[in-house]
Amino acid sequence: MKRNYIYGILASLFVVACSSEGTNGPSTDSEAVPITLAATVEGTATRAGATGNIDYSVLASTGYGFGVIASQLEWTNQQVTYNGPTPAENPGTVFDYPGSWTYGADQKYWNKDAGGGPIDFYAYAPYVSSGSGSTGITAVSGTSVTYTIATDPDNSVDLLWGVNGTTGLPWISTTLAQTGGPVLFTFRHALAAIGVEVKSNISDFDDYTLTVDKVELEGSFHKTNTLNLNNSSANTPNWGTPSSSESKLTITGTQIAANKLLFVIPNATKQNYTLKLSWKVTKGGVDTDKTSTVNINDLDLLAGTKYHLILNITLMGVTLDVTATDWTGQPVPVDVKIEHGTSASESLAPRKDVR
Repeated sequence: MKRNYIYGILASLFVVACSSEGTNGPSTDSEAVPITLAATVEGTATRAGATGNIDYSVLASTGYGFGVIASQLEWTNQQVTYNGPTPAENPGTVFDYPGSWTYGADQKYWNKDAGGGPIDFYAYAPYVSSGSGSTGITAVSGTSVTYTIATDPDNSVDLLWGVNGTTGLPWISTTLAQTGGPVLFTFRHALAAIGVEVKSNISDFDDYTLTVDKVELEGSFHKTNTLNLNNSSANTPNWGTPSSSESKLTITGTQIAANKLLFVIPNATKQNYTLKLSWKVTKGGVDTDKTSTVNINDLDLLAGTKYHLILNITLMGVTLDVTATDWTGQPVPVDVKIEHGTSASESLAPRKDVR
């Protein structure tokens, strides 16, 4: 795919060279070079059903795209959309096609439209025309976006910000000579994500059926915060001070089966949480409802990290394991204390009569 990338750049430069010879184009070669943008997203493709997670195929799909702020170009919140090959036609990443991302009919040129000086580019995703609603991106102002978490996976969505993949910082004081072609945004995940997985051997027993109703996470979650797109530490989101908190997040059994994620604002301070599992075992048409409680102590929620809450449910009770990975699937160390409540260890195993 690197070959396609190089061919795309050469094709763009060829078009620019030809346009500079026309009578209707800008007067000098330096002014004739159009500003082009491109994007890639850290991490691998999304597993089917992982609603809300943004990978490169989602970013390039209809209704998504990303927003760019560049004051030198009078871009306060410019939408950039993908108009290139479909994922089936392009098995690699979308940035292999530099001309595939467009920002409307008003073409901008290096030097001509920036007053001859360098340009500061800031980017975020998914694009919103203006902040609205009660969750997700609720405001875009200057180089900052305000984000509010959802309390269930159906309304929970990812948040990305774009950096120079080499430096991990925004494209500040950018020139054509510096980019050598398109301004390539590498999008990083600004949030933490929580997912629940259920393992069980109950269905291995004759006439037994397990049903998971819901999982509730109780504790203190940052509800609303503002992300400054101008991060000063490489590949580290520049979050401000949270303005409010949320006390409970809920994932239903159906959402768990669909591999849905809950996205939360990062909190590097270790917190204590309580997991409440509502479930039931059915045997011979008779339901036994259960509520199991697990205390998760000293857990920090770091940006760019997926936390996997793995519940192992047996007839003897419930245990929990917490693991974490980054968006590329690499393990992230998790140091937490897990305490199971009394109801979690209550046995439902069939008893044998002793004679």
